[in-house]
Amino acid sequence: MNMKKRLFGLLILMLLSATYYRHEVNAASKFKIVDDCDEKVLKEYKGNERIVRVPDGVTEISGAFKNNSRIRKIILPNTVKNILAFSFEDLKNLKTVKFSKNLKYIEGSSFVKCPKIKKILIPKKCKRIDYGAFGGCEGLKTIKVEKGNKHFKVWKDALYSKNMKELILFPKSCKKYKTYVIPSTVKRLYDDAFQNNKYIEKLIVKGNITHVCDDTMACAYMKNLRCVIFKTKQTSKKFGIGFEGCHNLEKVILADGTKYIIYRQFTDCKNLTQINLPDSLIGIAENAFEGCDKLVLPEIDESKIIHYPIY
Repeated sequence: MNMKKRLFGLLILMLLSATYYRHEVNAASKFKIVDDCDEKVLKEYKGNERIVRVPDGVTEISGAFKNNSRIRKIILPNTVKNILAFSFEDLKNLKTVKFSKNLKYIEGSSFVKCPKIKKILIPKKCKRIDYGAFGGCEGLKTIKVEKGNKHFKVWKDALYSKNMKELILFPKSCKKYKTYVIPSTVKRLYDDAFQNNKYIEKLIVKGNITHVCDDTMACAYMKNLRCVIFKTKQTSKKFGIGFEGCHNLEKVILADGTKYIIYRQFTDCKNLTQINLPDSLIGIAENAFEGCDKLVLPEIDESKIIHYPIY
């Protein structure tokens, strides 16, 4: 009798295992892999499983999984070194990515529009992440960097370059901060650093931002941002932090010594009612306050109006 019970239990276990693992695949026939110089490039995935294990030997992913709505988990072998643009674009149900230990490069837009990814771990050997690599990852709560990485670090939940000169990404669904301070070391913001953030209400800018990828979109469309305080002057007429579409932004304090308000910097900030204009201002973009219907500005000398484009 006991033997029958054991055999029955074993049979049930085998059936449950089979049900689970039928969703996991690494069969070579499911993948289109091409040789490109010294690289083995995964170009296409033809399966429809939920858990996908990429075959060992693949060194590069190039657009292989985009628009796949079934995949929940991706496991990359340790041979993968590069993830190219749009490789995981619009994977609406992707929750987990296990990166290769030897991953070195994540190209821009690699994981664009993957709203269910909640956490990422940047591997030790990764040395380059392009702007927009995780654009549209609205569910991202946690970013970690593997110990020993020489190129990146996490400080106050955001991903920075190791020297803290570049702020790469603040996780869009991190709820810890109503006020966030961009430190004085930061010189560059990636174009989606705070874009579409839902929770930050006050942003204090201590860094002298001399370059922002993709014009001025780094802080665009922040849902609950109400106040921005600049602690350093903005002296470039081309580069700076933009707040386009921050509909709840009410107050902006510019630092003394600020010379420019740049292209579309506060466009469509519909509830903006307060901004100081320092005596040091020598140029204001013609569309800097376009759509700011509640803002009443003093008359501005025509000689200070900047007409775009600037070359």
